[in-house]
Amino acid sequence: MSAAAVLLALASAAVWGTADFSGGLVSRRLAAIPVTVISQAAGSIVLLAALAIHDGPLNWWSFRVGLLAGLGGGVGLAAFYRALSLGTMSIVSPVVACGAVVPFAVSVATGERPPKLGVAGAVLAVGGAVLASSEERRAAEPSRGRAVALAVLAAVALGLFTYFLGLGSREGSPLSTLTGARAGSLTLLVLLAAGRRESLRIWARSIR
Repeated sequence: MSAAAVLLALASAAVWGTADFSGGLVSRRLAAIPVTVISQAAGSIVLLAALAIHDGPLNWWSFRVGLLAGLGGGVGLAAFYRALSLGTMSIVSPVVACGAVVPFAVSVATGERPPKLGVAGAVLAVGGAVLASSEERRAAEPSRGRAVALAVLAAVALGLFTYFLGLGSREGSPLSTLTGARAGSLTLLVLLAAGRRESLRIWARSIR
């Protein structure tokens, strides 16, 4: 792996972690699905700007793979924010972080052979998540147990999001994959909000 790839991965982790922390704080006061819709819509502004300065046409294969990624991303973020509103952030976050094991496992199942150090890291990550979540499962409040279950759901969904995002970017166009992912996640989340009859006017409620 090149130095540029490592730096980009670290920058991505920092930005994503900051966004998740901020979204988690907001979701403690407001409904998780509207918060997720607004956050995804806000990110779309930057994506649309990138599309405006992009010269080439969309890669439709990557776009379709991105749609699959977006379904996982939408479910994963909604479950993650809901878990944060119910449980302890320091417990929920490590469980969700284990979503990285999902693309690792899919890659192994499809023929890739990672180094032994990578396998050991995946095992340690899962073990750490189990130990971290045990405290929540023993808690007296039923909501803590639901938080762990939602965190596991978020980990699996976000892991699939990462896998399909990587697949579409590696075999086609990263920008087209991101566009499909955002279209898929926003469509799913808006439908969920409509089905639950949840208002998206969260900022008006938050300042009252």
